[in-house]
Amino acid sequence: EANYRAMQGGNEQANLILSAREVIKTVADFFTDIKNGLIDHGRIDLERALNKNYSKVIQKNYYLAVDEAFRYQATEGDKDGAVAPLSQSENTLALTSFAGALAQVAPSLLGETDEQIWSLTGEIETVAAFPMVIDAPVGVLDDEYEKDFVAGLPELLPQVVVPLSYKNIDNWEIISNKIGKSYIVERRGPKINTASEVRWDDQNWPYRTPDPNLSRDEAVIHQTR
Repeated sequence: EANYRAMQGGNEQANLILSAREVIKTVADFFTDIKNGLIDHGRIDLERALNKNYSKVIQKNYYLAVDEAFRYQATEGDKDGAVAPLSQSENTLALTSFAGALAQVAPSLLGETDEQIWSLTGEIETVAAFPMVIDAPVGVLDDEYEKDFVAGLPELLPQVVVPLSYKNIDNWEIISNKIGKSYIVERRGPKINTASEVRWDDQNWPYRTPDPNLSRDEAVIHQTR
């Protein structure tokens, strides 16, 4: 570019090339601004849904801010508060809330044009949500956090599949009236020495059953509702 500017005086070609470069730079800056704007606005609805979800599963005054790379960081009180280091349990709840926020925001954008998405940013209603599978979500939670998580889950995600161990089943009775389908997976076979049951819906269900007539262990699924 310095060479073209040195030739610029009466050189028509140099003037033309410099003008073209300035136009290209202006256009590039324009699209960079649009990209940055979309990234910034795209975080608004996700961050709002994330914090709405997190407040339902944890009783602490934390705010989760989403950065340009769509990573979250916890702060105390609001976005401008001091950084709050999360415990393992708190981070697990934050990750679940983040996944739930993605599932809630995405349906409103599905099938929309770029122009429609631009007009929706900041105004997305998280009424519907994609169904999710959350595998053993309470494995690292202490009892207090587990109860808060279970109680808030029906509002966090209206349709979710949650595989559980029998050790975690008791706290889930508190949302029994909001569970549409439930199943007990019984393990049965020759390698099981002691029979055991699990209690759910005021009924005992087989959980582990010795059966020497089988050549190997197998799973038997019982629909409980």
